[in-house]
Amino acid sequence: LATRNKSRMHPVLLRTEINTELVDDCFIIPIRDQNASFEWLLSEVSRRYHEWHPFKVYEFEINRSGCDNDTNIFDVLNATHIKNSKQLSLKIVESEKSKLLRREDEEKEEQLRLERLRIEQEKREKRRKRIAEIERRGNCWELVDYSQFLNVPLYNNNDDDKEDGAADDDDDDADGGRIVENTGSLDQWCSIRFVTAVLPSFNQFFFSLRIVTLPATTNTWKVCVGAVPIEFNIKADRHWVGAQHSWSYIGGTGGKCYNSGKSVSYGESYKDKDVVSVLLNFESGNIEFFKNGKSQGVAFQNLKHAVIPAVSFTAKGCQLEILDLLEDKYMPAKLRPFMLKNVEIIRNDIKQRQFYLSDSFEAEQNELWHKHGVNSLYPRFSSHHNPPSLAFSSSSNNKAKNQEQLQQPPDAQVCNIVVNNGSGDKWRISRSFGGYYPQAAAVAAEQDLVAFEFVILSDGKSSNTWRICLGVVPVDFDGAVDKIWVGAQHSWSYIAGTGGKCFNSAQSNSYGERYTANDRISVLIDFKQLSIEFFKNNESQGIAFDNCEALKAGVCAAVSMTAADARIKFSSLSRQIALNLKQIGITHRQILHEIVSKYGNIWDGNKKTSNKHNQRMFNVVDTLCVENTGVAAPGSDSKNNKNASIWNTIGSLLPYQTGRRYFEIVLVDLSDAPLNASQKLLKSNNAVHTKWKICVGVVSKSFNFNHSKNKHFVGGPSSWALILGNGQKCHNSTKSAAYTSESFAKNDRIGVLMDFDNASLEFFKNDKPMGEAFNNLCGPVYAAVSVACNYRCVLKFDPSAEDTKTEHLFLFK
Repeated sequence: LATRNKSRMHPVLLRTEINTELVDDCFIIPIRDQNASFEWLLSEVSRRYHEWHPFKVYEFEINRSGCDNDTNIFDVLNATHIKNSKQLSLKIVESEKSKLLRREDEEKEEQLRLERLRIEQEKREKRRKRIAEIERRGNCWELVDYSQFLNVPLYNNNDDDKEDGAADDDDDDADGGRIVENTGSLDQWCSIRFVTAVLPSFNQFFFSLRIVTLPATTNTWKVCVGAVPIEFNIKADRHWVGAQHSWSYIGGTGGKCYNSGKSVSYGESYKDKDVVSVLLNFESGNIEFFKNGKSQGVAFQNLKHAVIPAVSFTAKGCQLEILDLLEDKYMPAKLRPFMLKNVEIIRNDIKQRQFYLSDSFEAEQNELWHKHGVNSLYPRFSSHHNPPSLAFSSSSNNKAKNQEQLQQPPDAQVCNIVVNNGSGDKWRISRSFGGYYPQAAAVAAEQDLVAFEFVILSDGKSSNTWRICLGVVPVDFDGAVDKIWVGAQHSWSYIAGTGGKCFNSAQSNSYGERYTANDRISVLIDFKQLSIEFFKNNESQGIAFDNCEALKAGVCAAVSMTAADARIKFSSLSRQIALNLKQIGITHRQILHEIVSKYGNIWDGNKKTSNKHNQRMFNVVDTLCVENTGVAAPGSDSKNNKNASIWNTIGSLLPYQTGRRYFEIVLVDLSDAPLNASQKLLKSNNAVHTKWKICVGVVSKSFNFNHSKNKHFVGGPSSWALILGNGQKCHNSTKSAAYTSESFAKNDRIGVLMDFDNASLEFFKNDKPMGEAFNNLCGPVYAAVSVACNYRCVLKFDPSAEDTKTEHLFLFK
C-alpha cells in the first residue's frame, strides 16, 4: 500500500461487488486520496449505480464489520494485511432501511396507480353512460370510433367532467353529440356518420345540417353532405361522402357526386350559416337536397338499401350541427308523420341494441341457457363491425305446440331473429349464446344429440352466390377477422346458394338442395358419432360431416350472410325433436340404400299427373316401366271438360343433385296414331303439343305435376326437356328451340347426362352424344318423362345405365 505520509499516491483500484434485491453489478473504483473514507466510497457507489440502473436504492452499506462511514478505507484494508496490491475487493449491499423505504414507496405508487385507474374507469363509465344517453335520443353523430381529427362534444360547453345529471338540468346540454368539429386534418377529408342507419322500411326520411363555421381550405369542395351505405369504410383512402357508392351534395361547387371524385353540376353552393337538408325517399328511390328550405331538385334515383346520413369536410375549425329531427323548421309538413314514426323506430332500435350489448342482457341469456336449456343469438359476438350491419330482435312462443317442440319456457323473450340491414355483400355472422358440448353419460347411452334450426324468414339478393351459410362453428371462432363466413376457421356449413357444404375453406362441395326464403333448416349434431347432419323442411340432406373430432371441444350454432334484407330466425330444438330427426335421417338412408342397391332409382307414384276429369290410363307397369294407353278412364268426361289434361308426366323417386350423373329412357313401344276420333285433343291450340308426343328430361323439386293450366309437361316451368316428336329442346317455356335433326323410333335409348359442377345438360341417342342442350342446370332434379295423353307408348327408366358408363362418361356422385 502507498505510504500515508506522501502527498500524492498511485491510484488503487477497488472492486466493489453490488448486491440488491433488484440487480447485481460490479464497479471498479479508483482511489487516489489516501484519506478516503467509506462514506465517500458509498456515495461514489450510489452515484454510479443510479447512472446505470433505473431501480431505486436509497442507501448502501458495506458487508463487513468495522466499516463505519468516517473510517479510513486504507486503515481497514491495512488491518486485513492486504499489502502491495494494485486491486482490492469489497462487497456492498443495499441496507435494510433502504429496502423498507423502497417497499413503502412501492405501496404508495401502487395506491396512486389504483387511484388513477379508478378515476379513469369512472371517467370511461361516465362517458359511456353519457354516450348511451345521447344515442337514445336518436339525434346525434356517431360517438365512438370516429376520426382522431374530429371532436364531437358530449356537452355543449365541451366539459366532459361535468357531474352526472348536469345534462338533465341544463337544457343546452340536451344538444350534446349534435355538433362535430374538425380539430385539424391538414385539409384532408374527415367523415362522420349519423348514429344509426336509415332503413327502407322508413319510406321517407328527412334531416338537416347547419354549417356553423366554414373556414378557408385548399379543397374547393369544402363540405360534402349526403348518405353512405352501411358498409362505407370511413378509414379507407377514398372516404369522402360521394365515394364508395355513396351520394353527396358538394358545398364548394354546388355539384353532386356518386361513387366518384368528380363534381357533376346540380344546385347552388352553400357556406357557413346555411342549412342543408336531405330527403331520402325509399318509395321512389330518389335522393333530394335542399338549401335553406329550397329544393335543389332530385339529385339521385338509385336509392334501394339502408344508408346512413353522413358528412365530410376538410377545413380546420369547421363546425357542423345536425338539427333536431322533429323540430326542424325546414322539414315539409307532409313529411312530419313519417318522421314521427321513424324517430320512434330509431329510438326503440337504439335502446334495444344497447340492451342486447349490456351485461344485464347477458346475465338473462345465461340464466335461460343454463336453467332452461334455451339458446339464443349473441349480439355482442357480432358487434365488432361499426356501424353494425346486423340488427337483432326477439320473439315469444306462447303456443303449446311450439313450446313442446322448442326448448323455451312460456312467454320467454329470446333474442332469436337477425337481419342484415346491409353489409355491401360482405360476410356478417351471428352465433348462438350457448355452446354445445358432449355429455359423457349421454355419449355412453349413444344418445348424445343436440338440434337447433334456422328459419329463412326472408332472403335477399347478393353478388355473392353463397348468400347464406349456416351450421356450426368452434366456440373460439373469431368474429372480428375478415374470414367470418360459416365454413371458415375450422367450421362446418350448409350453403344456401349452391346447396353445397363447406369446412375450413372457401370452396363449396356438393351436398344437398339449395334453400331460400320460407325454408326451415334443422341441424343435428351427434356427439357419439361426431357427425353433423342437415335437414331441409324436415327432409334429411344426408350426413354432411363425420369423424369431426373438433366437436369434442365445443361448438356454437351460427349463420353468416351477405345479402341485404336477409332475415333469419334461430330456435333451440328439444331432445325429442333431435331424436326424431335422427330417426328420419336413418330411415332416409335405409330407403336410399335399398333402392340404389336394387334399382339405382325408380318411378315415384306420388310424382305423377292425376287429373280426375281426364284420367287417361297412365300406368306404372313396374318400378321402372310406365305405359300410356291413350284410353280415357271409365266414367271420365274429357270431351266436355275444358280443363282436361293433355299431358301425362311422371318423375323419379330419388333426385340427382351433385357430381356428374346419367340415366336412360328406353322407348320400349311406340304407336303413332290416336285410337279413335273421340280421343283427339279437344283444343286446336294444343295440337302443337300433340306433335311433341314425348318429352324426356329432368324436373326440379318445385315442378307441378298437376298444373292448372296444363303446363305440367317436361320442358315447362322448372324443367328441361328433349322433345322426341321434333328433336327440339325446351326449358321453362311452351316454345321449343332447335337442337337435333335426329329422329326417334322403337327401342331407341335416350341418355341424359347431368353435370352439376358445370350446370350443363346433354342428351344421347343410343350412346351417341347430341351436344350440350342447356347450361343452366341446378339440382336437385328428378328424371322425368311426359307423354301426350292420346299417344300410346311404353317407356322404361334405366338408372343402372350409369354404372356401365361410369368410366366412359367420367361419371361421379
